[in-house]
Amino acid sequence: MKQVAAAIAAKRTSLTPTAASRVSVHPRLREWMVGQQRLLGERGGVVMEGRDIGTVVFPDAEVKIFLDAAPEVRAIVAIGREVRRRPK
Repeated sequence: MKQVAAAIAAKRTSLTPTAASRVSVHPRLREWMVGQQRLLGERGGVVMEGRDIGTVVFPDAEVKIFLDAAPEVRAIVAIGREVRRRPK
């Protein structure tokens, strides 16, 4: 499990959530992106992360893992993310 988490973290950048938010407000662009994500995963063997991956993009996925954390833990993570985004 740690290897998968490390691989996902290595691919993620601080721009990912911002880019996803910008795409989601444009219905046609979002529809196209969902299609692209489905193409990437159509043969299986992929790990994807995102709010809508298990509900919108792959509602019938063979395996779904939903992680949740206590509000206090989520707050600590969010603060750390914001601190890392600030210019030095």
